[in-house]
Amino acid sequence: MLQNPVPQFRINKVSGGSAQSLFGESSLTYCVPSPDSRIAEHCMKTASDDVFVLIKSLSPLEKRYFKVVTGMTEEGKGKDYHALFDCIDKMDEYDEESIVLKYPDTKFSKNLPVAKKYLFDILMRSLVDYHSANTAAHDVRYKIRGAQILRERNMHDLANKQLVSAKKLAEKHEGHIFLLQILQQDARTVGNLSDDVITDKLNSFEQLLGEYLHLIEFDTKFVLLYFRSLTLFRQIRYVRTDDDRTRLEELLTHPLLKETPDTAVPGHLITHHAILSRIYFMLGDYEASYVNHKICVEQWEAHPEKIERGVGDYAGALVNFATRCIKTHRYDEFRIAVNKFKALTDSSVRIRMIGYEAVHPLDLMYAIQTGQFELIDGVISAIASDQHYFKQHSIPFSSANINFSILNVLVVLERYDEALRYANMILNTTGIESELLTFTKLITLIIHIELGNIDLVEYNVRSLYRHLRKTKRMLHFEEIFLKYVRKFTVASDNKKFVALLRQMHAELYDISRNPYEARAFEYFDMLSWLESKIEGIPFSTVIYRRAQQPAG
Repeated sequence: MLQNPVPQFRINKVSGGSAQSLFGESSLTYCVPSPDSRIAEHCMKTASDDVFVLIKSLSPLEKRYFKVVTGMTEEGKGKDYHALFDCIDKMDEYDEESIVLKYPDTKFSKNLPVAKKYLFDILMRSLVDYHSANTAAHDVRYKIRGAQILRERNMHDLANKQLVSAKKLAEKHEGHIFLLQILQQDARTVGNLSDDVITDKLNSFEQLLGEYLHLIEFDTKFVLLYFRSLTLFRQIRYVRTDDDRTRLEELLTHPLLKETPDTAVPGHLITHHAILSRIYFMLGDYEASYVNHKICVEQWEAHPEKIERGVGDYAGALVNFATRCIKTHRYDEFRIAVNKFKALTDSSVRIRMIGYEAVHPLDLMYAIQTGQFELIDGVISAIASDQHYFKQHSIPFSSANINFSILNVLVVLERYDEALRYANMILNTTGIESELLTFTKLITLIIHIELGNIDLVEYNVRSLYRHLRKTKRMLHFEEIFLKYVRKFTVASDNKKFVALLRQMHAELYDISRNPYEARAFEYFDMLSWLESKIEGIPFSTVIYRRAQQPAG
């Protein structure tokens, strides 16, 4: 039962201004032509440069490896290109003029485009060499090539030993494409065999060829299916229409998903359950999603050699499992999964990006759902630190999703001024998902109502209407919300306002039992917000109370 309301709204009308005026400053800088014609000729038209971005993305160890290797191999060129590297590395923003001015007499400054291209190429070779040294693929290629060289020297026994070792390694790490190369080399040895065994050997090769092609076909089909499901996730996220459900159910009929793979390859099993978990997540069956992702993580951990060679993929599996745990209120398992992620010793950009895009939002959700609100500012600070790191290293990253998580949390905590800043940042981001934009606009309206910015409500209502017409996603949730938001602005007194809140709550509660409409509440818990206003209690109190209810 809802109690008598004592809603507390701040009346603080603000007029004028726009979202763009707050956060719309351009990050572009422009080169001003120099009187020096040689400098003007080399001046770039934009503030970005491929080699600059690449250098800024390097770790200290990658930089050291590059300098050591090029110092040893680039005779007569290393010093100049080290100077160009160091000059660019010290820049906060790319400035081509300063390079030409600082090194006016060097060969590279006289033909900078060619020099940058050369530097980019040797950087890429250095990176490939540095990272290949720790991959199974590199080791297999090394052994296959070694066997070929030995065979050319008529050292067939040694060559065979290399191929046997390469085959074991390829099978262990599921490098099925390399098995074909090994088979090709093996097949070339039949000329050295006696006539009575050649036929049997060729038949054996034919059988192996069929097995390898079958595995490679599975590899390729699973990759295509995985990214097909990922594309649907980006387009749908939460099923809200019959068309959404139909597209997912069609995917579930795929032969690779209808039954467990028969190849007995751990990677196939992991991918099979990861795809199923994603589909069930979109369908709203969080229990089935949890079960499948648990198998996924267990398979990873049952094969530590896979983690050693694919720590980034394992990290992704952990945070996806943590998401399923928090959706099903398995908080102990959630913390275990997150702690496993944070304990990973890999410090690559990819791992840090996963932490930024996935773990931080989960930490925010965990803090809200468990009532540990004191953790939130620490998480937001960690997010800001990562954002600074990515910008400092010129690493492209998407901030819209993480900002949406912060926006939701700040609204729950009723820190509306801060929330409005994050909403404006999202609205000024280009290329974000349609549903994310819809609910950012919707939450922005809630914020303006809470702040008493009534004169801005009508403008934002029209903006949301235009967006929904354009995307053709005006569903019942959006219709009810927009209907009542306009009524809020003309409510003559608190009694009428509260009556509207109750009516809106009743209508939204009715549609919340519709599986499609219920997914809208995943973006913003409108029912809890309404209950907080009606009961006159903090929004966070209602969220925490709802989170303690059994999942499902």
